[in-house]
Formats: sequence, C-alpha cells, structure tokens
Amino acid sequence: MKFTIERLALIKMIEEVPVKLPDQRRREVYLKLWACDARVFVMDVKRLKKLKKPDFWAVHEALVLEDGECIVPGRVLLRILKFQTGLRNCTIEVDENGLRLGTFLLTVKGYSPTTSPPAEFHVFPVTDLAVVGSRAQPL
Repeated sequence: MKFTIERLALIKMIEEVPVKLPDQRRREVYLKLWACDARVFVMDVKRLKKLKKPDFWAVHEALVLEDGECIVPGRVLLRILKFQTGLRNCTIEVDENGLRLGTFLLTVKGYSPTTSPPAEFHVFPVTDLAVVGSRAQPL
C-alpha cells in the first residue's frame, strides 16, 4: 500500500475516530487503515469487530499509488504525524515489514495488498487537462 495525503487531514481523521468510549478506560486504539479508490479510510478496529459492518469511518481523498489495508497502533501513528511539522503532505508506504513515514518504521498487523472500500463511491476520471496542469502547445 502506498499513498500520499495531506498530513493535517490524516491527523484530523485519526482524531475523529473514537479514542475512548464512555464505559472504558484509556486504551491503545488500533486503527484499520485502508487505501483504495483514490481515498484513505480510518476506523477503530475494536468498533469494527463489534459491528461486523462499518458504520463510522473517517475518509479523505488521497493520491493512492498502491491499494492495501493494515492495522496500526493509533496513538503511535498520531504522535509520528504530529512530530512531522515541516511536512504539508506525507507519503506512507506499507508492506509486510511495516509502515514507513519518512525515517520512521512502525510495525503493522494484518497487512493485505488487496482491499475494497467500506462503501460505494463514484470516482470520475479527469477530462479537462487544464485541471491537471497539462497545457498542450500548438505546433
């Protein structure tokens, strides 16, 4: 899995996922991260297991170069992202060895290179080349 996303958007996504439920003490939150269909999704794994079907997740558009999914410790990932204050965008690469963000390597659980989004989204191709900054010069 490999994607590029705005650092502050990813921080906000992680912070939106419920970190502490009212009846629980402070606990480590394991997040499921998955990237596909030009989006990155984040959800609390414990909540996902209880519901069997995701009813709440944080989502943001991103440049997804390789699809995939994994489970990461949420608080650790959040600290790493907040530490990277000089970055506007961050590129995250994940494989069997772990999650790489700059020089940081974080262990992951349940990595899979294949995934599908938790809901149906329509992705439309770009048809106006001026949008992507390509301007053809007449010959």
